Amino acid sequence: KVCMDVNHLNGYSHDEFVEVFGDRIATVHISDYELEGEKHWMPGKGKINWQNILKLLNKINYNGPFMYEIGNADFNEGGLKGIKENYDKIMKGEI
Repeated sequence: KVCMDVNHLNGYSHDEFVEVFGDRIATVHISDYELEGEKHWMPGKGKINWQNILKLLNKINYNGPFMYEIGNADFNEGGLKGIKENYDKIMKGEI
């Protein structure tokens, strides 16, 4: 099994990652960035297409963890409530 860390693809697309690993994905690390480098921002602050991420995960019937991996600044800004609100926005298609 593998972890799909959406912030660590180093030049590959999320589509390519899911195409290659598919049902071998056991966990997903969630954070945003500008599609290069590593930022660990709260989803919605960078350039990741979150609705595409959900579409890709639904395509492989993923039902594992959706683990936030954000920096201290974003966590301190909203805490646990901020993460829950962000998650809800992603699931509603608002991000």
